[in-house]
Amino acid sequence: MLSITTKLNTSKNFVSIILVIIALVLSTLVFTSENYKNPDFVRHDMTSYYGYLPAFFIHHDLSLKFNESLNSHYFAWCTLVENGKIFRSTMGVSIMLLPFYALAELITWLGGFDRTGFTPVYFLCLAFAPVFYLLLGLWLIVKTLKLYVFQFAIALSLITLVFATNLFHYVINEGIMSHIYSFAMYAVFIYATVNWHRKPSISFATLIGLSFGMLVLIRPIHGVSVLFFLCYDLSNFKLKYHYLSHVLIIGIVSFLCVLPQMLYWKVYAGHWIFYSYGNEGFFFLASKFIYGLFSFRSGWLVYSPIMALSFIGMYFMYREWKAIFLSVVIFSAIYIYVVFSWWCWWYGASFSSRSMVDVCPVFVIPLAILFQKISSATLGKVLLTVVVIGFSALNLFQTWQYNHGIIHYEGMNKQLYLRVFGATEFPYDYVQLRSYPNYDDAIKGKRNE
Repeated sequence: MLSITTKLNTSKNFVSIILVIIALVLSTLVFTSENYKNPDFVRHDMTSYYGYLPAFFIHHDLSLKFNESLNSHYFAWCTLVENGKIFRSTMGVSIMLLPFYALAELITWLGGFDRTGFTPVYFLCLAFAPVFYLLLGLWLIVKTLKLYVFQFAIALSLITLVFATNLFHYVINEGIMSHIYSFAMYAVFIYATVNWHRKPSISFATLIGLSFGMLVLIRPIHGVSVLFFLCYDLSNFKLKYHYLSHVLIIGIVSFLCVLPQMLYWKVYAGHWIFYSYGNEGFFFLASKFIYGLFSFRSGWLVYSPIMALSFIGMYFMYREWKAIFLSVVIFSAIYIYVVFSWWCWWYGASFSSRSMVDVCPVFVIPLAILFQKISSATLGKVLLTVVVIGFSALNLFQTWQYNHGIIHYEGMNKQLYLRVFGATEFPYDYVQLRSYPNYDDAIKGKRNE
């Protein structure tokens, strides 16, 4: 008779059940939270990610000149150029939101509702987009991990990503930010890269090009993801030379993905490639990656501490899945260094480090391998389950704190963190303990914690 451990490791339905539960829980939360009824459902950076759609389909004007009379804050996150204004962000998120926007347009037309792009009808449809792309990403993560990892470890890894990290917040509460869409495309990119190296085909090459192009189109910084492909199975690097035609396909498809953005910049900014962030930039010689990971302001491993296990898992990954080891380690190191070289290393209003949500499909690989090692014995499986449940509870509670302002969106420090840890109300000295970052100094390179 099979033990419970063996059944969980071999059952083909176990992970599928977990995915269904995740889908039901998140969909229920999206609908019942009623965030979509808030006029600020789309705000700040989100307006720039999403604004392409209503500007093009409703106002028929990507120069945004219509907003001179409309004066809507939904189109204010822009940069002045020679032919009007352009959105600060690239259009990748808008393209991924297009099916959900189209559904909202259909419902608006059938119901005779106001066609503005910013009503509860639009927001409700958009609110389900991050859930869809999360599930797409998780499904592809499962298909990738199952090559080397048992079902139980995969299931716990999925639960960890969704409920024990800041990924949860950026699906439920700020789903129009770019992070979950990058998450999905990284999952596609890794899946296609792994499978192309196992069995090269035009379809996988096309998928690599599509996901890489979309990653760049969502946020150009994701161009560093090319390192993951280049470093995969370096012992067999000649494979890439042998299939140069496939590499060419990857390049062509990637270029076609970013071409619409280049045309947009050429028409409205006068340049094929245009930097739309003005005087905001990177300080590559002074990356604040230590702050980005460990600062109480918004450090990833402070507010999503279970992900520290991913770094431990990299040791076992070398032994269990050598082909992917350098891809994960080199890409992770470069990405972390680059992303925290940004002048505003804490990324403004952020629960934990939101820029790390994007690359969770990379970090889940060593995490799952470590989970498999630990869960090889029944006692390890029990302890690991308790740990995941505990950190999930902590994350969900701190997400609640963040959304109620107890964990401040940018004013946290060690003293305030310890003061509000476990608190359900504001401490009496909350205002005195907050410490705001100095944006004026940071943009000049004086980027202290």
